[in-house]
Amino acid sequence: MLPENTVAKIELVLPRESLVLNAGQAVRGVVFFRQGASAFPMEGWHDFAATLLVGWLSALQKLASGEETRTELFFMEGPYQVDLEMAAATAVTVTCVDRFMPEVRRQSVQDFPALADAVCEAGSAVLDWTASIGLRNRETGELRALLAGLRAQTGG
Repeated sequence: MLPENTVAKIELVLPRESLVLNAGQAVRGVVFFRQGASAFPMEGWHDFAATLLVGWLSALQKLASGEETRTELFFMEGPYQVDLEMAAATAVTVTCVDRFMPEVRRQSVQDFPALADAVCEAGSAVLDWTASIGLRNRETGELRALLAGLRAQTGG
């Protein structure tokens, strides 16, 4: 879990070399948040990378537009989510939650544009990888559109 009330920048880790296409044509890979020496859900966490990013980019667009002031970024595997709440025009409170242990929450305030940019970079990495293997499907199309939309909103 991430250290509580820290100001260390949160990073989204999604190594391109970890990406694979499973039998169901879903893009899986390592994806987790790192803050300092801590990771959430944990170092090396494997999940549905493209599916996560579609949901996360959509949620971040709603925050960026002001349509919503709070949202959740869900991991597909496990009981993990990251709750986001706008704390100021460019600041977001990030709360890492294990739904099996809701009393254990780790929180920090982060720069919203930097967080949005990190998710956009991860989305770009997934799109670059899917293009390199010739994969074009509904999910990659949706990812491409959401990525362009959030970048337009945040100037990223």
